[in-house]
Amino acid sequence: MVVSLVNEVNSFEEKIVLSSKSEFISEFARGYFEAEIIEKETQLNEYLNAYNAIREKDSFNRQYIETIIYLLKSEIIGIQKMF
Repeated sequence: MVVSLVNEVNSFEEKIVLSSKSEFISEFARGYFEAEIIEKETQLNEYLNAYNAIREKDSFNRQYIETIIYLLKSEIIGIQKMF
């Protein structure tokens, strides 16, 4: 069985439907990325609090948390650039 999908826009009404679909997808993506930013900022704050608690100690844990903080900040900036 061969199924072919033809997507043609022949009328103004169909153009409006396609436009509203793309707007929906755009808004959905924006909402998803905003939720990602909020989640990463929450994680970042938790790691910053943990880092501040052990800031004076020179340890592997401190270096590990510094790395996580750097990566989370980079991810947040990367997501924000998509807007």
